[in-house]
Amino acid sequence: MTIYYGSQSGTAEGFANELATEAKSQGFLAKAVDVEEFDEEALPQEKLIVFLMATFGEGEPTDNAIKFFDWLTNEDREDGLFTGVNFAVFALGNRQYEHFCAVGRKVFKRLRQLGGKEVLDLGEGDDDGSLEDDYAQWKSKFWPAVRARYDLGESKVSSEEESFQPTLRVKFEGEQASEDMSSNDELKMSEWSAGVKAFAGAQDPKHKVEVATVLVNKELRKDLNEGSTRHLEIDIRSLRLRYHTADNLTVHPRNHPDTVAALCARFKLQPNQVIVIDKSGSSSVKVALPSTCTVADALAWYCDVNKLCSTRICKTLAQYATNKDDELKLLSYTAENKEQFQKEERSIYEMLLNFPALNVPFEHFLEWVPKIQPRFYTISSSSEAEPDTIHITVALTMVKKADGRVHRGVCSDYLCSLSPGDLVCVGVKESSFRLPQTSQTPVIMVGPGTGVAPFRAFLQEAAHVATKGKKLGPLTLFFGCRHRDQDFLYRDELEGHHEQDVGRLVTAFSRENEEKMYVQHRLEHMGQEMWQLISEQKAYFYVCGGTSMGRSVRECVVALAQKYGGMTLEQAQAFVADMQDKHKRYVAELWSS
Repeated sequence: MTIYYGSQSGTAEGFANELATEAKSQGFLAKAVDVEEFDEEALPQEKLIVFLMATFGEGEPTDNAIKFFDWLTNEDREDGLFTGVNFAVFALGNRQYEHFCAVGRKVFKRLRQLGGKEVLDLGEGDDDGSLEDDYAQWKSKFWPAVRARYDLGESKVSSEEESFQPTLRVKFEGEQASEDMSSNDELKMSEWSAGVKAFAGAQDPKHKVEVATVLVNKELRKDLNEGSTRHLEIDIRSLRLRYHTADNLTVHPRNHPDTVAALCARFKLQPNQVIVIDKSGSSSVKVALPSTCTVADALAWYCDVNKLCSTRICKTLAQYATNKDDELKLLSYTAENKEQFQKEERSIYEMLLNFPALNVPFEHFLEWVPKIQPRFYTISSSSEAEPDTIHITVALTMVKKADGRVHRGVCSDYLCSLSPGDLVCVGVKESSFRLPQTSQTPVIMVGPGTGVAPFRAFLQEAAHVATKGKKLGPLTLFFGCRHRDQDFLYRDELEGHHEQDVGRLVTAFSRENEEKMYVQHRLEHMGQEMWQLISEQKAYFYVCGGTSMGRSVRECVVALAQKYGGMTLEQAQAFVADMQDKHKRYVAELWSS
């Protein structure tokens, strides 16, 4: 059994590694493989393949699955290519997005079209609901189905065989810390720059991770009572990185130094102690760590300790209980108290600190802890106007939990804390935002809050080409925030572009009047004019922001097609779908809230 994973956040990869471990106890010779490493000649020769495929953004494959997805869906693939191949697919997605589980669904359908024989129906998991439960339910059907396909009878796997079985071998160089080690004194924050360079050097060259310098980090909000939004400028003059206007910046975050210090104390290890990983052993798990690094760097750059603790990890933690109370409590989180535990939303870091008696060996922890995944920020600068720097707009994520705890976003907290001169690991990923090839094509942009980022870049580019005697557009930006005097991001710039006829600015301030005003309301009020631009002048329509806002805006455009285009609901929905899928004139980059 070969288990391929297409993963962006690491969840599908974790599921694949777990499935590979379970497969061995079920009697299969199994391995988990990054789908980026698939072999187009060997794949159709497999006897049993499993795909765990996440969908990224608006129905796109994850970065590591692009090559495979394009190959599989190519119409030139010969009929019957997968004849004799048994397969199963579990699709990961989020119902807040329109194209829920699109990639997994297409992979399942295409494998069947090419002659493959499904072991069981497609499984689907909703990250906006309980993805882990969805996966567990699919897996409960998968094992009986696959064992039946190979006449293996019923499973007789013991609970011991299903538990976490460590295989990673780690050596420590240097002395371990004493019981009363200070969590602060041993960690020198001035050494983080060396950690940045070490992390970048350990990455796969094909991912093009570069070490860049922060030039500017300034606050954009006038009132910080409701949050912080920062404008960062990053120097790329000496780097190989190049970008197009409104591409995505890939940022590799670092756990907070206080978190790293606390975990060093929890594991009773010195921060600068060196660990050496033996990758020549029998471990089937692909660990994220380089062969040699310090304990502090491992905890800072590789271990996603702020990820929500899953019931699967609770079950693993229970193995390390030194008393019955801890064991029973942790196991209750996977059974009778699961719903309450999921509502509490505790991180792996919090669980390790909340259960200090758990005897978790550090090398075991390194094997099962998820790895930190890069984050993506839409670049808010024009590559024409700013070829030597990349600008991003970062809202500090702060989520208040039911019991008063406050979760700070790992990457946004990291970026907001950087000072000019600090180093950061970055890369560039192509986005779906591109200005129309014909310069006179109208452009409608909807970007409330930090969703304004790509449209600041568009307007910056329009202003830049205007200095050369050219004109883009017309461009219309619908921008929304709560109060014009508190969180009107880039106000001076946007109003300046409006006054100079670079791009028209239409604002919506949701908390300034008794009746809330949002961007979709302003779009509706200008509906006839906007519909004329869309239907007659073939305007490009761009949306950036939260999924809820994105749905409302799309519904508004559908309503405009009905009201001013004389279409039925079904015709209007099909019209917008064609704009997006066929003509590429409706472009949305949304994130779940």
